[in-house]
Amino acid sequence: MAPRPPKLSGPPADLETQVFMISAAARSAIEVAAEALGLANERKTEVYDASEFDSLVVEGLRMERNQGGVLSRRGVIGAQAFLSNLVIVENCIMTLMRLERIPPDVLDRAEQALTVLRSVVDRKLRDTAEHIDERVLELTGGLIVNTFFEGDLFCSSRRDGSVGRIAITQATLDQVTAAFDNIFWPPELIARLEAKRLS
Repeated sequence: MAPRPPKLSGPPADLETQVFMISAAARSAIEVAAEALGLANERKTEVYDASEFDSLVVEGLRMERNQGGVLSRRGVIGAQAFLSNLVIVENCIMTLMRLERIPPDVLDRAEQALTVLRSVVDRKLRDTAEHIDERVLELTGGLIVNTFFEGDLFCSSRRDGSVGRIAITQATLDQVTAAFDNIFWPPELIARLEAKRLS
């Protein structure tokens, strides 16, 4: 068992510092997700149309056919990193919501952001993608669907055997980014700043 990291000494950080650190971690995860999206998109040059051929279909999803080259492998790595980093954003929002003395309006917007994020990010899918070894040990029979692409959907089996999916797209990233931004920068404030800039 690996040793636990030492606890930080000194007084706890003030609220402003805590919020800044959580926000910085989420921003970093969003930036990594953007890079990961680029990796996932690189694979598309190696994908070929499999609609005319017999190919494995899982829960109505046809497994993507590709040339199996370097770009295809990088695409899967990118998709997993995209998913994992959006879950980090979710974790940051939940951590923010647990802080004491968070203003009620910020807390409300954080709850809204969490709802938006969970509508596009399947945490159970991430759990399988990152812990496939545990799923294999739990297996009592049947097909292990590790991960596959179906168009822009990155898919993997959940613990219960169903298939989860996330759209690895700029639209997904934009939705998560906007939801997170709204916690600290509500639309009314952005509109006022934009009006001031144009005046």
